[in-house]
Amino acid sequence: VRAIEPGQTVTTQDAILVLSDRLVVSAQFDETDIGKVELNKKAFITLDAYPEIEIEGTVDHIAYESEIVNNVTIYDVDILPKQVPKTLRSGMSVTVEVVEEEKKDVLILPSKAIQYDTKGEFVMAKEKNGSLRKCYIDTGLTDGKNTEIISGLSSGDSVLLQAGAYLPKKKSTGTNPFMPQRNRKK
Repeated sequence: VRAIEPGQTVTTQDAILVLSDRLVVSAQFDETDIGKVELNKKAFITLDAYPEIEIEGTVDHIAYESEIVNNVTIYDVDILPKQVPKTLRSGMSVTVEVVEEEKKDVLILPSKAIQYDTKGEFVMAKEKNGSLRKCYIDTGLTDGKNTEIISGLSSGDSVLLQAGAYLPKKKSTGTNPFMPQRNRKK
């Protein structure tokens, strides 16, 4: 990519040519999260312009020196995408999620379904006859939205949720306030 036009004056600080043969996603993590990021960990990259596209990658480099950005201590982290879609271009904004720990084939519940009392964590489970019972559970990993259930429930058990407490994840398609909008039904 050419950044300078013929006849333009340049200094030693100006980039004359940028080679984009190997795209690397540069992300910033704050000091509270950087301890959870490790080399070669799996990461997921979502393009802000194309939120339906999720790209798998791996953590390639973690900076040792911090920077202060808006009074927040941050560290630069480089993520290497496994495959580069045609839509990914240098300079695009992305969201990065690094997988801290991963388990497969586990029972999970929305975290909002879990309640607490002096005996521990419980959910309100629905019996086959329609009555509700307090069911104490042991939990494992959580991402804040969903929690792993280690014991106390089985797959297929019905659990009571507060109305509106859980909605399936829906990715925003985003809007541009400067683009004309079609009439929307309200």
